[in-house]
Amino acid sequence: MSRLPSLRALRAFQVAGTHLNLADAADELCITASGVSHQIRLLEEDLDTKLFDRTGRGLELTERGAELLPLLTDVFDELSSIISGFKSNRKAGAVNISMPATFASRWFIPNLVKFETLFPEVDIHLSCQEGSATRAAKELDCAIRFGHTDWAGYRELMLFSEKLIAVCSPRLMRGSSPLSPSDIANFRLLNVESQPAEWEMWARGTGAQVPTKARTLTFESRELALQGAVEGLGVALAGLADVAEDVRQGRLALAFDGAQVISGTYFLLVSEQRASSPGVAALSEWIQKEFSDAAPQPT
Repeated sequence: MSRLPSLRALRAFQVAGTHLNLADAADELCITASGVSHQIRLLEEDLDTKLFDRTGRGLELTERGAELLPLLTDVFDELSSIISGFKSNRKAGAVNISMPATFASRWFIPNLVKFETLFPEVDIHLSCQEGSATRAAKELDCAIRFGHTDWAGYRELMLFSEKLIAVCSPRLMRGSSPLSPSDIANFRLLNVESQPAEWEMWARGTGAQVPTKARTLTFESRELALQGAVEGLGVALAGLADVAEDVRQGRLALAFDGAQVISGTYFLLVSEQRASSPGVAALSEWIQKEFSDAAPQPT
């Protein structure tokens, strides 16, 4: 095996190449600017190639330097992740998973006892993040997201297509059978702040006519909107997976018979680096099995 260059010199080049400024690199590395310059010279001598051009404005990467920098950045990022995991003493059975808050409270947490019965040795660390665009943290093993995310380093596995339905408190229906979409004008609509066009999409898919000046009440999150529906404040939209248990328990009712639209798809994301870890493999396989056919349906 050929001798590797000094790790200190490689790090000095990577930081200097990121900042293109010796003073900024020195601050990050907690050494002097001349110390950074010395380490870069040692690396250039070791590799027998010039990595920077010195200019009046600072540093500029040479062609060979620009080729090496992203490779080293990936290596140091990976090393940082490994050390972070080691320092936190993560067990092979520990899994860090993230998902939207409503999905967590209305499906994952109520069903978690089934998983723990099968895999009592797996230690779950759950966090809630909204939106498909939220970027993955380095320590995140799995995530459930609505819509494609295209996260680098993560496998994306389809779970189910969400069917968006309208629900309300059974009290609002006064014991009636599910209403027709044309009755929507008689109810206040509960909106979710991050989904301002959701009722319009539902109306297009069901043929309902949502009044232009419909009475509305807007909530910050889906969870709050559904709580408003439970309390009889109006009619809310949600995926079947979000409200299946509420409907079964009678806290919510399907407001409009058969009025549902496909709003998008939930995906499970699994870290490629951690996919073979026993805990991650067990949890990801269990989640896929639960949704192998479709999202839970209210009965």
